[in-house]
This record gives sequence, structure tokens and C-alpha cells, in this order.
Amino acid sequence: MTNEVFGNAHGQKIAKSSFYPSRYFQLISAIAIIVILVVAVMGSGFVFRRLVLYEAERDAVRISAALRDSQIDQFIQQNGEKKLLLSVPQNELPNLDKRIRIFLAPFDIIKIKVFNINSEIIYSTDSRIIGRLDTNNAKLATALSGSLISKYESKDSVWDLGDEERKDVEIVETYIPIHGPDGIIVGSFEIYKDVTHDLAMANTILLRAGAVLSVTVLIVFGVLMFVIRRATRTINSGTADLTAANKQLQQEIVERRQIEQSLRETQERFRDFFKNAPVGFHIFGPDRIIMDINDAELKMIGYTKDEIVGKKTWADLILPEQITKFEKHWHDITTKGKVRNLKYILVRKDGHQIDVLLNASARFDAKGNLISTRGSVLNITDRKRLEKEFLNIIERERRRIGQELHDSIGQRLTGIEFMTDVLEQKLSDKSLQEAPYAAKITAIVKETTARVRDLAKMLHPLALSETNLKLALEELAATTGSLFNISCTFRCDKFVAPNGISVAINLYRIAQEALTNAIRHGKAKNIHIELASNRDRSMLTVKNDGLDFPEVLDKNKGIGLKIMEYRADMIDGSLNIHRGLSGGTIVTCAFPRK
Repeated sequence: MTNEVFGNAHGQKIAKSSFYPSRYFQLISAIAIIVILVVAVMGSGFVFRRLVLYEAERDAVRISAALRDSQIDQFIQQNGEKKLLLSVPQNELPNLDKRIRIFLAPFDIIKIKVFNINSEIIYSTDSRIIGRLDTNNAKLATALSGSLISKYESKDSVWDLGDEERKDVEIVETYIPIHGPDGIIVGSFEIYKDVTHDLAMANTILLRAGAVLSVTVLIVFGVLMFVIRRATRTINSGTADLTAANKQLQQEIVERRQIEQSLRETQERFRDFFKNAPVGFHIFGPDRIIMDINDAELKMIGYTKDEIVGKKTWADLILPEQITKFEKHWHDITTKGKVRNLKYILVRKDGHQIDVLLNASARFDAKGNLISTRGSVLNITDRKRLEKEFLNIIERERRRIGQELHDSIGQRLTGIEFMTDVLEQKLSDKSLQEAPYAAKITAIVKETTARVRDLAKMLHPLALSETNLKLALEELAATTGSLFNISCTFRCDKFVAPNGISVAINLYRIAQEALTNAIRHGKAKNIHIELASNRDRSMLTVKNDGLDFPEVLDKNKGIGLKIMEYRADMIDGSLNIHRGLSGGTIVTCAFPRK
């Protein structure tokens, strides 16, 4: 009796003495968890905001590059001191404003300003501030010194001028330098990107992630505390009788049932996500038959689930001519485990075609045998339509500028040439010493006229059609060699004419962009253009002896390469750019024969 009382008292003393360290541990752990959650949420918020700023800055750079090439370059001219200046005549402002607004319509750009090197606003979508100076703008000064700068600004502090039009939105303000043809900065863009929706979405995601993280951590903490307290009591008591063990076992059974219930709920949530996600999802078996498919993808292809699951493969849903490509991609996914950004054309049940982007990954068992593949499908039909329209706009502007150079400026230069020729003759007849200067002026005007006509031909090749692409490329090579004083040759070997003027135009522009990159960025002195065809495919190849093509491209550069890829994709072709065996760069566009 005495031993039992002593044992109970001793056990109570041990339990009581261990209570305080346990309580301190719980308090410290709770504080640590709160700190971790706060830091995680604040860090995630910072990362989300940086992502929004980065995406807004990247969009602004792309838009500014397109605007500079298609709209602004034509207003960069030399002044009397032979310096390049950026200036928009008053009579050009309405047409420029109309073109820029049409271009900006698909984007979340609420305002744009164009400054010259003197910090004067020469164009803005807010017409009231055109002509104003913004000399105290530190960010503008940074851009005019050659550095791109972006910053998130609140809707109350972003506006630089007191009387400019204001918008009740959250904004990322980006300043991008404008370089002239010689690389010297002649001005700056200021682009206001509306990020209200992006920030709201980021905040929503952050709140949800914070809530899920908090609940998860609290559950884990609660379970951990429970296990620790149970273990502490077991150690301090020294023994556990059968009743306590049975009670603990029952408690573990309850917990296991709770875990199983939680697992079932998690599986149900995943199933709900798979079924109702806005992006298409499917699962293939090792025999390539579709095992499951969600509602979004069914809506894309116009079939019911009963018509697809267990009956059709991906090859049954794509264009017949893409089946060979699918076989190669299937081999890649079963050997490499995943494929990314594969472009396919799905044929709906009603016969309509949609462009999609496919990403897929594979699951293998412990022996390496394929269990299934999982794929996500994104409808990019509208995106491809916009890309095509964007290229069409560029093509129309090039042709318009080329026509203007040929019909207007060329004719004026011809008139000046005739007038200087007459002036030279009159001065010679009077034996005046100015006659040789007039002759030099006539020669310079003749040379300028020839260069303007060459530029007009490059912008608007009048001879270009599907049947005489060879003649147009041959003329492009000759004109390029003459304009830049380099060796530019052309060769055509058993070439089959492309199917349609659109293919010819895109091939011509790919070659033109490759020439521009070789001269401007590669510093090439020898360039060779070649057209060839085999039994299945035709190829356009542009080789140069300039700088080697870089293995990693700058994220803020390469818009020309992107446009070349888009053009190749529009003609169902593929673009490959790589370093030549002896240096330089080789650009190859392979496309189907007629």
C-alpha cells in the first residue's frame, strides 16, 4: 500500500516537473510557426508583386520594340548638324495616334508617352500633354541615359504632370530607351500597364495559399504536440497497463480513419480540379487509349466522354499529316518522361480545326514500365490568329512605306537630280567655278536615288509572288550587298514553288530578317542564301560568317527571332538557328512542298 502511494506520488511529481518544459516548448513552437507563416506570406507577396512587375516590364519592352520598328523609326531624322532627332510633325499626329491605338487595343496599356532626347512629350495617348516638358523626372532621365526602368506606382502618385488624364487603376510604369539606327539614344517610351487585375489575382492566390499553409501547419503542429505529449506521459509513467494501451490503440484507429477520410477528401478535391479546370486534361494508358478526359477538353473537341474514353487515341483527334510527328513525340515522352509546348491541330467532331499547345508527362512503375501519361491542352487558336494579324499589320506597313519611298521620295529625288543636272550644265556653259560642285551634287543625288529605290524594293518587293520567289530573293541578295557593301549571294537548286503568296511572303521576310540580324548583330561580311527541295520538304537557308550564334539569348532581346518563328509556324514549317561548323550562324526554315 505504501509502495503504491509512493509510486503514484513519484509519478505525479515527474509528470508535474515535465509539464513546464512541455508548455515552454509548445509556446516557443507556436511563436516560431507564427513567424514562419508571416515570413512565408510576406515573402510570397513580395515574389508575386515582383512577378507582376516583371511580366508588365516584359510586355512593355515587347510593345515598345514593335512600336519603335513599325511606327516610331520613320520619325527619326537628321537635323542640320547631322544628328539624329526624334520628332513627329503635327500633321502626322492624328494618323500616328490612330495606328498606335489600334495596335494597343489588345493589351492592358492605359497610356503611352513618347519623349525626345530633350524630355519633350512628342506623342501621347493623352493629347493634352503633347508638347509638354518633363525635365524633373528622374526615371525618364535614367531611360534617356540608356537604362530600362520599371516601377509599380499607386494610382495617386504615378502621374508625372499635374493636369494629365488619370485612371483609377493600379499601374506599372516602364521607361524604355529609343535607339536610333546608329545605336544612339534619341528618346524614350513611357508605358503605363494596368496591373489591377494581376495584383487582385495575386492577392487572391496569396490569401488562399496562406490559408491552406496555415491550416496545414496548424494541423501538423497539433498532431505533433499530441504525439509529443502522449510520448512524454508514456515515458514519465514508466509503464502502460493494458487499459491504457487499448485506449491508445482505439485512439490510433480513430486517427487513422481521420487520415483516410482526409485522403479521400484530397482525392476528391483533385478529381474536382481535374474535371472542372479551365484547361484541358487527359490521361492515356500504355496502349495510347484515352483513359480519362476532363470537361474543358471535351468542350474543345465537341465529343462526349462516352465517345472518347476507352475508344480513341490522340492520333484519332489530330490532323492525319501530324500523326508522324505524334509518333516521334510519343517516343520522346516514353523515353524522356515528359514533353513541353508541342503544337497540334485538333479536329473537332463537327470538322472545325483548333490550334492547341500540349504538355505531357509519363508515370512509370518500379521496373520502368509505362503506367500512363498525363497531358494538359491549351487552346491557342485566338492567340495564333492575333499573331497572324500582327504579322499582317507589319507586312502592310512595310509595303506602304516601300511604296511611299518609291512613288514619292524617289520621284522627288529624280526631280532634284534633273534640276541639279540642268544647273551643272548652265554653270558649265558660263565657265563658272561652281560647276564641279554642282556635278558632285548631281552624283550624290543619283546615288541617294539608287539607295532609296533599293530600300523600297526590300520593303515592297514588287516582283514577289509564289512563282517568282527565286527572283525576289536574288534581287534581295543583290540589293543587300549593294546597300551594305558586303558579299551577298543567292543559289537555287531544284526548288519547288511554294503553295500560295502567303508562304512566299513569309519566306521572303524570314530571309530578310536573317540578313538584318547577320549584318546588324553578327557583323557578317559574307552571306549566302539558298533555296532547295527534296521529295517531302523545301528549305530556305541563310549562312553568314559573322559572330557565332549565342547559346543563351537575353530575355529582353530576340523579338526578331520570335517573329521568324511565328512566320515559320504560319507556313507549317520549322525554324532552326545554330552555329556553323566553321563559325558564324546558319538559319534554316524547312516547310512542306506543294
